[in-house]
Amino acid sequence: MIIYYINDQQVSRDECLWAWHRSQTYRLAAHRDAIFPNAEAGSDSEGCANHLAEAGIRIKVAPQPAAAGGDA
Repeated sequence: MIIYYINDQQVSRDECLWAWHRSQTYRLAAHRDAIFPNAEAGSDSEGCANHLAEAGIRIKVAPQPAAAGGDA
């Protein structure tokens, strides 16, 4: 489950993506098209969290619970 925040207010993914695309940080970022998807995937290889934080955006990736039943 992924939770999106703008200035510590929980928002939808669409609102978060809209704010990201309109931020100055987005306009200046060299790898702008990879930052948001990498942050959603939990990767910070491009400094994703820092870039998003500069725009007032935070993405929290909560671990998925294990499926019931398991493998036989």
